[in-house]
Amino acid sequence: MNEAKQTVGIFSTYGVMDAKRLFWSAWEWGKDFAKRMSWYDAMFMAFGHSRDEGFWVYIAKIALRTLMNFTVGFIYALIWFVWKLFWFVREYGGGITGLIFFILGSIAAFSMIVTTIMGMYAGAAGIVATGVTIAKQQAIQGGRQPNRYVRQHYD
Repeated sequence: MNEAKQTVGIFSTYGVMDAKRLFWSAWEWGKDFAKRMSWYDAMFMAFGHSRDEGFWVYIAKIALRTLMNFTVGFIYALIWFVWKLFWFVREYGGGITGLIFFILGSIAAFSMIVTTIMGMYAGAAGIVATGVTIAKQQAIQGGRQPNRYVRQHYD
């Protein structure tokens, strides 16, 4: 099998399709890891949270843990992919073209993972910013100013 792979070359349609398959399997592994860890976190946090915490505090904790789980999962997936890509390139025996393929594949995987992680954090920041803006508007419309100390008068 290695002779056939070396004959067609790493930049052939078959080589590129195999590399894509390798990347997407690493992607799925990282995503599944993050979903499992987020599920476990949600279950254990539901049983272990204090009564003093409100519902929105619980949701915020779950959201932050989910972001961290996806970050860790995708970083591990990237490391796993780069490791597998090294051995993948060795199977095709590319020499200098194999080194170029390895570098380009690693850069492409890194950029995909970083773009996804940055998109997740930007989406979370947008949701928080929208929530804060809506809360301020509701506080103003409710007749009270946000962050003002109201002094109690007792007669």
